[in-house]
Amino acid sequence: MPIVPIHLNANVEPKMPVRRCFELGRAIARIVAKKRPENEKVAIIGTGGLSHFPGTPYYGKIDIDFDNFILETLKAGKGKELAKLSDDKLEETGNIELRTWIVPVGAVGNKPAEILERQITYHIDYAVVNLLF
Repeated sequence: MPIVPIHLNANVEPKMPVRRCFELGRAIARIVAKKRPENEKVAIIGTGGLSHFPGTPYYGKIDIDFDNFILETLKAGKGKELAKLSDDKLEETGNIELRTWIVPVGAVGNKPAEILERQITYHIDYAVVNLLF
């Protein structure tokens, strides 16, 4: 099975702009549609936690309200709205790793997501989300 890993910098400068993450997902979708057999299954995986502040004095601060907004936006099939978030908003809510989720959102477009799992711990909000390509 061919695997193409793509590293996306979300933690240190220069961080990839949110809009560019979405456009990367759109480019991947175009490549898959043009170059891969129609019946082939393709998975695009974005990793990273929801609100947390790794390696900063804010570690342990969780923005549950904003994380709820993210998950509800995905469930409602409005993932494209996440590409409109500012880089500053991701920084202030501890959602810097949302960039890695926005890439697959760009690939699938506005399709409803299924929240498979969510766990809120003392230092991070975890979720597993399924977006069908």
